[in-house]
Amino acid sequence: MASKLPVEERERLIELSGELAANGKGVNEIARYLLEEENVKISAPSVSNFIKIYQKMHFDSDVDFTLKNNRGDVSNIDVRKRVLENTKKFLEGKTVREISSETKEDYFKVYRDLTLRLPKVDESLAKKVINKLNENRVENRKTARKNKW
Repeated sequence: MASKLPVEERERLIELSGELAANGKGVNEIARYLLEEENVKISAPSVSNFIKIYQKMHFDSDVDFTLKNNRGDVSNIDVRKRVLENTKKFLEGKTVREISSETKEDYFKVYRDLTLRLPKVDESLAKKVINKLNENRVENRKTARKNKW
């Protein structure tokens, strides 16, 4: 989609993407913003390219920022609460899929909460969760083999 934009519109979106990134927005947040506010559907990789172009255009200026990857970010208090709530449910015996349907969160978001974000929140809990995930994985494989034969 980004390659089909008129030159003026593309340059405007490059500037907007760069400014949003400079203000701490992540690539996915910027893509969502462009879709919701600007009514322009652009993929996250395209936004990332726009930001790189913006950085090259403003290389001599004092623009200093890094692209933020929100997948492992736990600085937001709501994210931390969600991670701990999902962990509690998992340790109570619920599966990732059950937690996902109960909380109406994406399966992979719950899985990332348990595997990627939890170690940044509470390392001792993370070890328990990883051990339980590994036990479940082994058990699931055994069950799958029994059912296969």
